[in-house]
Amino acid sequence: MAEQDGAGPAVGAPRRGGLGRTVAEPARQPEDLLTVQDVARILRVSPSWVYTNKARIGYVRVGGLRFEPEDVRRFRFGIRPPLTTASYAACGASGA
Repeated sequence: MAEQDGAGPAVGAPRRGGLGRTVAEPARQPEDLLTVQDVARILRVSPSWVYTNKARIGYVRVGGLRFEPEDVRRFRFGIRPPLTTASYAACGASGA
């Protein structure tokens, strides 16, 4: 088992938020996540549409598909997260 070497915050410790704020990182519980049916109702689409488009919305697998409420909100209002190196490469973009 690795010991905490002081290089990073301890598990469960507050992390630095934007603008120098310290924010607590609450543990995400499965009951805090949205189900396919919840997302379908919020987006006013069918559950099958949610399954088909789950990667566009962002999902986790916790006893089935679950969705972070913030990811669903961003998708609903067209707010796209910044591209990561992996997602940039996956979309076929090249750096050349």
